[in-house]
Amino acid sequence: MSSPPESRADRRVTRGRPGRIESGPREVKERVDRGLRDGETQRRIREETAPMLAAHGEPPLSAGGLSGYAARVERSGRRIRVARAAADVWAERFGAAREGHVGRFTRETIEALTLDATLAAEEGVAEGEPPSLDMLRELSLINERNARSAEIDARRERTVRAAMAAEAETAAVAVGLSEDTAARIRAAIEGAGP
Repeated sequence: MSSPPESRADRRVTRGRPGRIESGPREVKERVDRGLRDGETQRRIREETAPMLAAHGEPPLSAGGLSGYAARVERSGRRIRVARAAADVWAERFGAAREGHVGRFTRETIEALTLDATLAAEEGVAEGEPPSLDMLRELSLINERNARSAEIDARRERTVRAAMAAEAETAAVAVGLSEDTAARIRAAIEGAGP
């Protein structure tokens, strides 16, 4: 007796599992990744990984499986290339801007790109393809480094403002302003926004 036909919902659930390349032997994944990166043909990659898989008692990679993996890698690579190109354009455009503004702009751009990557991962989850642990780890590191960069910039700005305020207060007293007026000038400089 034959089994009932598989519904679309059933197929979507099984699509969330990692493929043979992701879950197979590490050396096979490394070889596939290197081949794709170097522009080798998929036929050659399959031929060279077949003995490696046979040594582990596994059948060779299917053309469809390798093609699907290559398409996912290409989509990820395309996103990275677009992000790098955008970063280059903005860096060139704001290259002459004050450091604080460039740093702030860069952090905001990174936050936007991280959001895009997170939304893309959520779309993949909705389609039954879970986000990779590597991607989640990278996003976490990016957010952590971005936050640390913002703290360092804020600390640096406070230090510069304090030094400028002290110098302005001293100069104000030296030209004959009252100490009260000089203290207000100092407070205004230290508390001024960017």
